[in-house]
This record gives sequence, C-alpha cells and structure tokens, in this order.
Amino acid sequence: MASLLEFDIPAQPLEAALFQHGEISLLPTLYPSELTAGLRSVALRGRYSPEDALRRLLDGTGLVAQKMATAHGDVFRLRHGASVPPLAAALPPARHELDGYPARVQAGVLQALCRYPSTAPGSYRALFEVQVDAAGQVAQAALVESTGERGRDAALLAALRRIQVGVPPAAAAPVSYTVTLLPMAAGGSSPCRRQAREAS
Repeated sequence: MASLLEFDIPAQPLEAALFQHGEISLLPTLYPSELTAGLRSVALRGRYSPEDALRRLLDGTGLVAQKMATAHGDVFRLRHGASVPPLAAALPPARHELDGYPARVQAGVLQALCRYPSTAPGSYRALFEVQVDAAGQVAQAALVESTGERGRDAALLAALRRIQVGVPPAAAAPVSYTVTLLPMAAGGSSPCRRQAREAS
C-alpha cells in the first residue's frame, strides 16, 4: 500500500500547485508548459498517496497523470485525458502527445547540470522552463522559481542553454517543458552519481 502524505495545497494556477505537490511527494511532474496554460487546480487538504493527490489536483482540468520509471527515478507525466476542454482539443495533438520525450528532456537537463558542482541537483529546489527547438537544442531557458541563490540561478540558466537533447520533438515548432528539481530525500542516491554510472 502506498504511503500517505499530508497535503495542504490551496486552489491556484495549476503549475504552482504541481510544484507544491512535487515538494511534498519528492516526485517531479513533467509536461509541455503550454499544457497547463490558463488551468487552475482545486484545493487539496488531507492525507493521500502521491498518485491520488495528483489525480485530485487535476480534477476538472481535462488532464491525467501517468507515473513513469526513468533512469533518474520515478516521475509523473501529464497528458490530456479522454475528455478534453474544447480549446485544448483544437490544438495539434503532437504538441502534447510526445511519447517519451519529456524523459529525454529530463536526462538532458541532468547531464548539463551535473557537469558543474554549483548546479549539481540534489541540494536545492527550482522550477524552470526550457524550450526545445526543431533541432533538439534548448533555444530558451527561464526560471519560474529561484533556487534561492542568485549566483546559482545564473549558473543554472547558463548550463540549461547549452543542452542538446539530440532528438527533435515531435512538433515542428519549438516546444516548452516545465521541469521541477527537488532536493534528495534523506539517504537518497545523488542523480549525478546515477548519471555517471550510466555513462561509464
């Protein structure tokens, strides 16, 4: 049985609610940034499993979450459910249904940030957007939530702008992804250590 966590997340823009969910559950949620544009979450208070809490936060948004195992740990991936709002239904499906691509973006982010001690994930939290162009390179990067240190913010943005995902996204136009970085859980394995093992 999944362990229950205490959630107290007010109704707010969905992106901010997802960030709070990640802080509590220590499980990031990956999605193209435009997927949550204009959407709001419901309030969530009580003890829930991470999966149940996320499902409740998404009530009424037309989005569903899928838990995925990646080389760097479990993440949630958002996508449209069977029933979607009319505006979202009018958008090209390829801009949202990018099979496996969010995990590629996450791997590229970790590879770039693990190159430098000042940006190595594990000791800080941050929320940022990266825009991947048709060549599979990060064309733009922007912080949504600061790491708490101005110098590290600048170093993080500089590292992100050098990312090359290597494979272009399914959409022809540049696609933005929102990425959450969370501190390691007590006794957890460093994402950079795992990355180094896989590269060796």
